Amino acid sequence: MAMAARPWGRSDTSGREQRQADRQRHAARCSGARYALDRRARLSDLCLAAGTAAAQIAASTLFAGWQRHVSDCDGSAGAPVLPRRRAHAVRGRIARRLVSGVWGEDHASVVPSAISLVLRFELPQGEIMRRFVTIALAVLATARLAFAPQPVMAADEPVVVTDIAGRTGTLPRPAMRVLLAEGRQIIALSLLVPKPIDFIAAWLGDFRRNDSESYAQYRRKFPEIDQVPVLGIGSDGTFPVERAIEIRPDVAVLGVSFAPGGRANDVARQLEAAGIPVVFTDFFVAPFEHTVASVRILGRVIGRDARANEFAEFYEQHMRRIAEHVARAAGPRPRVLLETHAGVADCCHAPGAGNIGRFVTFAGGDSISASVAPGPTAQLSLEYVISANPDVYIGTGGAHLRASGGLVIGPGFEAATIRERLAAVVARPGFAGLNAVRSGRVHGLFHNIIATPLNIVAAEALVRWIDPQTARDIDPDATLAELNARFLAVPLQGVYWIDQK
Repeated sequence: MAMAARPWGRSDTSGREQRQADRQRHAARCSGARYALDRRARLSDLCLAAGTAAAQIAASTLFAGWQRHVSDCDGSAGAPVLPRRRAHAVRGRIARRLVSGVWGEDHASVVPSAISLVLRFELPQGEIMRRFVTIALAVLATARLAFAPQPVMAADEPVVVTDIAGRTGTLPRPAMRVLLAEGRQIIALSLLVPKPIDFIAAWLGDFRRNDSESYAQYRRKFPEIDQVPVLGIGSDGTFPVERAIEIRPDVAVLGVSFAPGGRANDVARQLEAAGIPVVFTDFFVAPFEHTVASVRILGRVIGRDARANEFAEFYEQHMRRIAEHVARAAGPRPRVLLETHAGVADCCHAPGAGNIGRFVTFAGGDSISASVAPGPTAQLSLEYVISANPDVYIGTGGAHLRASGGLVIGPGFEAATIRERLAAVVARPGFAGLNAVRSGRVHGLFHNIIATPLNIVAAEALVRWIDPQTARDIDPDATLAELNARFLAVPLQGVYWIDQK
């Protein structure tokens, strides 16, 4: 049979030729992805050199997202992409909304053009678009913090403060030299001012001793931190009152253990007798109840009320989302063992109904230690833990457990090391038969985040672990990214919560 003649300009495309054409298109697409990755790497380097909080987000999330996209391209099929024109339009709309929300409408026509110039390439669908929004928000928010004027109380205006113990007093002016009886409160200060070191006249050494890796992060940003006078190692019984009086701070910010009725209340009495005002805050004994109030008190003391209120609104908004989720949850509450300072020896230190135990209940869990210890701490026997048979196990740890073989987690530790230590913790005798271990619901949490205003991300991690099926809209990673971009003078960098598997 004679074959029909083919029209000029047309040819039969064999399967082999079609596959070759597909490969060429795929190669071109992936070449663009690699080029975009290279551009983002250079952008991240520039941001890192600038030392902004948004740089940490750009380097860790945007770069990682495109690295994964390039890895996909190295396989047999490329990631889907938005058409170039549509992607550009979507980016422009998002950028305009972000700018108008962060900078105001007057800038909404200018900054999106700059963003479009930086981000002019094809975007894969889904995850990378979410990452773009996060990065853009981080960059814009950081720019706002860097360049927008911050409301500050007049330097000579008296400050009336009601502290967490309910005592009301007046400072002659906002404090510029603060004595911190709890060194870890530098994290609260870093939410309020871009250079918290400038506000610390002296402090106790608990932050450096108990959280050495976080201290190292602050040292890299503020080398002068080593010059801040250290009054003691962090124990109430070793507080050197005479040395504190010699330093003459504008105010002493003390924890509630120093308050009337506390075990170290004589320290406050002596300081006040020497003419040094004392203000009490609490991020440790009852952080669930006192975190927001304590941030506002600290902001009031240093003349940063507006900034403190901004953080308080952020914190309360996220806590409301958790409460709304838990209110919708159905079925019995999972039984939870939260072991503090999780080690490989005796079982088990745990919170009671107070302290972080309050967060467990708030996040929808039934803490097995709350019923046996109404206070802030509990000591559980292995026999009790086995009989209670928790559905979820959460161990807390940090660099302070490095030498003892306990759970290390937080800045300075890789995920593989953390999981190895976590596996050793639940390999203790009696743990293998627990529901939590058999079902793989074993998790690790950075202990020192609890006694700071950043416990909001711990609360979000808890609800994700306690109700993983329906809490997918609660994202502690995104919350941490926003904290880094909008508030923290020294962004958190590290693994602060983790799943064993």
